[in-house]
Amino acid sequence: LGTALLRGGYTEPGVKELIRSVELRPAPRYLILLGEAYTNGLRDYRQALIAYGMAREQGGREINAAFYAKLARLYILTENWEEARKAIQTGMQADDRDPSLLVANGFLEWKLGNFAEARRTLSIALLITGQTSRPEELLINYWGGDAAEARKLLADLRAARETTPPKDAVTP
Repeated sequence: LGTALLRGGYTEPGVKELIRSVELRPAPRYLILLGEAYTNGLRDYRQALIAYGMAREQGGREINAAFYAKLARLYILTENWEEARKAIQTGMQADDRDPSLLVANGFLEWKLGNFAEARRTLSIALLITGQTSRPEELLINYWGGDAAEARKLLADLRAARETTPPKDAVTP
């Protein structure tokens, strides 16, 4: 019910239902959904971190590469680059080909100004998903729906590629 309310645009009632589900059964799955709601719906990153932390403490199969991508995204949104990198590295140990984790890494590298590494990582995600002709769609789907930020990332990567001389070019 909580996720249905969130999808329908009813953020606060949706979060209340998710809180109730966690009270009834504090399973990692429900804690992760609650963390997502706090991150995406309410932008309450402190509460999101608490929910994700509780899910991680419980462990289980829900704590996988996709989970670590969500955790990394939260750290990126709060500009905690070191923790974002740790979450990505832990997720990579679980599955180094998970598209959501690769996209999170691409966003991290972009935020840090490492455009070549961001481009490399995102290219791998595009190949894995078969969305090579639709990079904006891939970013929106795996990053969380922020189209403006996805367009900015793509524009920055294109601009950086256009201003970067070829490897064999002689530079003054």
